[in-house]
Amino acid sequence: MKLKQLLAAATLAVTSVCALATPQYTGETSATNINLGSQGNGYYLWTTEGNDYQWNVRWRSPNVSSNATWFGSFEVVNGSSPTATTISFDGSDYTSTSNWGNTINWTAKTNSNGYDGFTFDLDKDTKLTRFNLGSSLFADLEDNTTDPGTEGFGIFIGQNYATPNVLVGSKPYTKYKNVDGVIVESRGDGIHQSFEVSVAEPGTLALLGLGLAGLGFARRKQA
Repeated sequence: MKLKQLLAAATLAVTSVCALATPQYTGETSATNINLGSQGNGYYLWTTEGNDYQWNVRWRSPNVSSNATWFGSFEVVNGSSPTATTISFDGSDYTSTSNWGNTINWTAKTNSNGYDGFTFDLDKDTKLTRFNLGSSLFADLEDNTTDPGTEGFGIFIGQNYATPNVLVGSKPYTKYKNVDGVIVESRGDGIHQSFEVSVAEPGTLALLGLGLAGLGFARRKQA
C-alpha cells in the first residue's frame, strides 16, 4: 500500500528564532477506570474508552506540604476549537479554563487531598495536539528543550499510566509596565513539560517530532 506523505510547517513564535521539535507520544491513551493519585502527584490524562476525541485532564497532589498550583495549555492543530467542561471535586479548589481559538488554557490550585481538572471534546478532523503541562511541583526540573527531550515527571497517560518524553522549560518572559507605561520587570510563567499526541487515522503518516512554535499550521498532501 502506498503511504501518503504529509508535509507540515509550523509558524514561528515571535519569541523564537526557530521551531523546536517536540517529542510525540504514540502509545495507548484510552482508559476505563483511572485511580487518581495512585501513581503519586501529577497530571492524569486519558481519552474516553471508544472515543479518541474526548480527553480527560485531572491533577492531584496528595500529601504535599502546601497547595500546588497547576497551569498550562492544550493546543489543537487542524481541527475546530475544543469545548471544555470544568470538573471540580473539592470545595476549596478552584479551576479557571479559557478557550482562545484552538487553545485551552487553565490555572488552578488543589489542596493536599483534592483533585481537579476538566474534560474536552475535539472535532473529528483533528490530527495533532500538543500538551503544555505546568505546575509548581515542576519548579526544580532542569531545562531540556532539545528533541527527543527527557522522560516526563508527574505525567501519567491512559490505563497503564504511561509517561511520555517531554521538553522542559519556562514559557516566554513577559514584560510588565507600571501605570506610567515604564517597563519595570519581566518574568516567565512557570516550568512546563511539553509533548504532542497524534490522532491516528487510516492511511495517514504520523507527524513525528513536529515542533509547534505557534498555532499557525499548514499541511499539504502529496500522492
